[in-house]
Amino acid sequence: MKQALTLSQIEIEEREAEDSSTWPTVLRELAGICGKRKALAIAQTFGGLSNVWIPTTVDSKTLHPWRSVIDDEKQWAAVVAKFGGSRVYVPRGENRGLPRKVRIIEMLEAGADVRTIMRTVGTTERTVRRVAAMVGTPPARAQDSRQQKLFNF
Repeated sequence: MKQALTLSQIEIEEREAEDSSTWPTVLRELAGICGKRKALAIAQTFGGLSNVWIPTTVDSKTLHPWRSVIDDEKQWAAVVAKFGGSRVYVPRGENRGLPRKVRIIEMLEAGADVRTIMRTVGTTERTVRRVAAMVGTPPARAQDSRQQKLFNF
């Protein structure tokens, strides 16, 4: 069963018309192989998750999450030829830049933990940790309500 794509037709058409030179490298490479529409669909559907393993061989029996988007055998073979045998991190989409980073920094300074920031801003754990490292503000650790505090200061 194929997974429904989350981008609306209008959004896809608008983004296809955009210049992809500012996109992250992996998305540009996928767009070169599969086209912008499928690259954006992969980013929207699978982006921000942990690194995805790409098999080393093209096998129609092997189920892979990206196959719901890349249904063309030649395109899938090209993806396997390019990325096969490695883990690929797919970002959530094209660079959205500064406003998101500013919000992450504000939340870090307010003492929010990584998962709270990630969910609020709509980004990934990796992005939050990278911004935290960039500004030198370690993210707060989430507190487990079941765990007692060792020191009461």
